[in-house]
Amino acid sequence: MPTTEIRTITSHAVGVIIVSLEDAGIVHASRMPYTRKGSTTIRQPMETGELGESIMQSLNVLMLHEVADDAANFEWKLVQTEPILVNFKEDEKNIGGTHVQPFFLAVVTKGKVRSDRSLPDGEELLGPITLVEIGALIREIEGRTVPIHVKATKMALVSLAYSIESVHDRYKKIIGILRPQDFTEEELAAIAAYPGKW
Repeated sequence: MPTTEIRTITSHAVGVIIVSLEDAGIVHASRMPYTRKGSTTIRQPMETGELGESIMQSLNVLMLHEVADDAANFEWKLVQTEPILVNFKEDEKNIGGTHVQPFFLAVVTKGKVRSDRSLPDGEELLGPITLVEIGALIREIEGRTVPIHVKATKMALVSLAYSIESVHDRYKKIIGILRPQDFTEEELAAIAAYPGKW
């Protein structure tokens, strides 16, 4: 059930959870301190789309400009082509419209994430990105950050658990009753009508 009435999607911000998988189903996921107006929370990397930019263009900008340590020596790929989570909410800048926030699951195939430096971004400071064990990350951020970032991190784990048995076995207590996201007909229609969708 959407949190807001879906009209027309008028803007987007795209998020990504970077993951790595070890033996025995151990998952490491991205963790980024985010500071604004002196307050710091732990979030996943996210990029607001520019006017006319597709979701995938925004995702590429995010990966190369905010995630990569060195964009010239960095390659990545999606774990799956569909987002693991899509959040719909009222667009505060385009009254009557809907702001959509798709989160994708990705892996780094060449190079490394920006792990040793912060990145100033206007009034925001994007802290170094590290990959930490996902169970510990969920315990750290649960109830302490923006709820959509907690949900996206959990949905990354759910997505992996549905396709990799060893991940499911290791994290079944955290996953609990969580299931991959289902979309309403209204949400699917709004996504289909949005130019440059994934």
